[in-house]
Amino acid sequence: MHRQSGQKGRPYQWTHHIIGLQEYNRNRGQIYRLCPSLVQLQSLRKGSGAQMMVSNPAQYRAGKANGWTDTAPAGMCSRTRACGATLPLVAARRTNLSQDFIHFVGRAEMDGYIRTHNNYVRSGRGVICWVWP
Repeated sequence: MHRQSGQKGRPYQWTHHIIGLQEYNRNRGQIYRLCPSLVQLQSLRKGSGAQMMVSNPAQYRAGKANGWTDTAPAGMCSRTRACGATLPLVAARRTNLSQDFIHFVGRAEMDGYIRTHNNYVRSGRGVICWVWP
């Protein structure tokens, strides 16, 4: 799961699954009973294209306080490795623009990207949330 590199304004290219908000809202009670660890994945933007995804409410509030704006709620993912969500959503940070992130499903995917793009490093944010294969 990552956006196209170098193409400003392109939408995320989803290669793994999250629960869409419409589906979640239609089936909220049943989904919550089956998987109470779900959190909302938020997509934020700043300036001329910097992007960040967060699922932690404190990180979301801090981002908003620091000038990040909502682009759209991306959907629901799991706070923990549970309910069949086994793939970690992680981020790399662009070194020449400290507040821009690119997102990946799995550390191996991220590390492979970093090896071939020396202007990115691990973000240090850990797992944002867990998604489904």
